[in-house]
Amino acid sequence: MSAASLDDNQATASRHIRSWQTAHVSTVGAAHLRTGVPCQDSSDSRTLDGGGGAFAVVADGHGSERHFRSDRGSLFAVRAMVAVFDSFQDQVSKGELSLADRYALWEQTAKPLVASWRAKMYADLISDPPRIPDHNKGEPGLLRLVEHLRARSGYVQVYRLLDQIRAFEEFVHAHDLDPHSLPADPNWDAERLGNWHTKAYGTTLLAVLVNDDALHWLQIGDGAMVQIIGGQAGYLTPPPPDAIANATPSLCDDNAGEQIRCGTEPMTSGRIPSALVLVTDGLPNSYERESGFFQFCQEVADRARTNDIIDDLGRWLPEISRQGSGDDMTVALAWATEVPSRSPNDGEDPLSPTADELPDHTVAEGGSHDTDEQGRKERDHHAQGG
Repeated sequence: MSAASLDDNQATASRHIRSWQTAHVSTVGAAHLRTGVPCQDSSDSRTLDGGGGAFAVVADGHGSERHFRSDRGSLFAVRAMVAVFDSFQDQVSKGELSLADRYALWEQTAKPLVASWRAKMYADLISDPPRIPDHNKGEPGLLRLVEHLRARSGYVQVYRLLDQIRAFEEFVHAHDLDPHSLPADPNWDAERLGNWHTKAYGTTLLAVLVNDDALHWLQIGDGAMVQIIGGQAGYLTPPPPDAIANATPSLCDDNAGEQIRCGTEPMTSGRIPSALVLVTDGLPNSYERESGFFQFCQEVADRARTNDIIDDLGRWLPEISRQGSGDDMTVALAWATEVPSRSPNDGEDPLSPTADELPDHTVAEGGSHDTDEQGRKERDHHAQGG
């Protein structure tokens, strides 16, 4: 929502006293279990101000061969986003701000996100640079990339990449490096060192922060953010239109800062969510119909109030992955322990949490199990090898 739409009437809307709880679960996908690839997803969720607010964040590392450290990349994205949450909350606590002011502050606070993620990524490369594989021993993700390049492009691309990795390790040892300045360091030689560094950590990111009268969201890349209002699930914001098939905006893109979408939504009467559910794309991709995915989100939100939702998700997600996309899966959610009263126009009653297991028919039959090994998640589709 734009700042212009956050008028004074919305800014002075009555505050809604509720208590929030959170949970988050990530699980390795069925296809990754078969190939020995670790989970590329990361997540976090926390209550704030004694339950007066909450945040949830998920990140989906791309997982294909070029993104051989995307499990680390997704973790760094979550950490960078938590720092944004902390900074925003700290500034908001210093004084009364209208919703329009908080929207502007949210946009401003999120601007350093990409630079913060890249600094974490380069700090990791400096402290633990990739090593040249020796007799099929070395970093597993790098070994997979080497084999991928050999099969796809021959040894010329393999030797080029290994030369760049060797040059980077020498560069690290020869210079006192500041991860915030790379690759703007005057000693950086792009032709010699290559352009594989940021791509290796590629990831998407979805995040939402909720307080007593507004929620603030941010997204780069695919996945879904769902809100439950009046027992009905719907998108908090639609998936980005440029996330098509196996391509998606990413924090590893050169123009990542331009691709971040963020917004502020006032929680006014009749538009107060009882829960917010963030998921990586492997989960909605496992459903033949959007309605099945929304039903899942409603069930999760309802069961969270009465069950150990972490235990439920720990059982559900591996089975959905097995029947559906085969991808890693993550759910991070925040739910209100006191659901606001609803007007007759707010929708049907929510689904009752009656089933111990998800009904089989909600998962796409014969869903694709292809992931890394067949080019699924070649999100960085415009990148050149090495």
